[in-house]
Amino acid sequence: LFNFKVMDNRKIVHISLSLLSHLLWGLHPVFARYLQLEAGIDGLVLLSACQSTSIVFLIIFVYFIDRNHSSEGESHMELKEEVNHNDEENQNIPTKSKTTITLSDSQRHIVYLSVFAIVMLLRESTNIVSCNYTKAYNIQMIGQLGPFLMVLFSWVLLSEKISSILWCSIFFSTIGIQLVVFSQSSIFSKTGEEGGLTKDDIFGMTLQFISTILAAIVRIIIQVSADVISRGGLVLTQNISIGLVLFIFTFVMYPNSWEIWTLISSWDWFIYFLFVILVWVVADILQMTCVRWLGSAEYATHQPLRIVSTLMASYFALDETLDNLIGWIGISVLILSILYYLVCGTGKKSSSISPVRQTEN
Repeated sequence: LFNFKVMDNRKIVHISLSLLSHLLWGLHPVFARYLQLEAGIDGLVLLSACQSTSIVFLIIFVYFIDRNHSSEGESHMELKEEVNHNDEENQNIPTKSKTTITLSDSQRHIVYLSVFAIVMLLRESTNIVSCNYTKAYNIQMIGQLGPFLMVLFSWVLLSEKISSILWCSIFFSTIGIQLVVFSQSSIFSKTGEEGGLTKDDIFGMTLQFISTILAAIVRIIIQVSADVISRGGLVLTQNISIGLVLFIFTFVMYPNSWEIWTLISSWDWFIYFLFVILVWVVADILQMTCVRWLGSAEYATHQPLRIVSTLMASYFALDETLDNLIGWIGISVLILSILYYLVCGTGKKSSSISPVRQTEN
């Protein structure tokens, strides 16, 4: 199925981890919706708790695994000279010489972390609250607009080359999304008394669209800050800033909202910790790593795979699933568009992945 003669072993590992990252992120709306609807936890309280709990795991990651980032930064500078001899590869690598304002590494470190923390706070808040208003697969459908935004931002801001195969894959992915949304109209829907999308659905999907735009910006920040901030540092900053800000906000504005943690069952506690470990720790670290290995545009192209785990998990955990043929046709188009890119696109692009990008982790 894959052209292994074209893709080296490292490229295969990078793609595999990217797919795993997206499958785990597909569980996010299911976990978030379950804990808000079934366990009764407020969305912002849940987000603050998740970020705070995951800090413990991330400190271990940064200390034991991610400490070699500084030495990798030196290798990055050495390899940069070698890459300059290859103009085609160098087109895909953002360099500091292209900016008219020169900042020291410490200044860039502060700027990147500050912007990253603010954008992530808005991104995560809109993302988790939207899960309370509409079904998990609707959240994931809107999230599939991410590749469009990511390709556009990467093309404009990072000068990444966009292949025709990638555009074709995103085009058919969008057709699949539209079919799934259309399948929920009152003409086809078999669930609910009135059928169709409700005001809550529209509000939830609007929040998710805003969140998707912010997610694309986050991925750009991850990529351009690769030579200054380690991936563990970014994730740790995200969790500390969001967890602290939301804890203060919810404690002041809704002081009784934290009492829910004394009322939930042991099963809900198990689901909560599963949510933290699989999504907030493993998936988050994999995302940061894969964006730097593969580039923002290529990582975003694998994103439609999230709907697979979303549909499976939402069916078993929430009893929510597509209930007609049109919806399943849309999902099939979505998955086939991913396979088309993986078979025809990634192999051809593997040779253009520079050694610099492979060491930016």
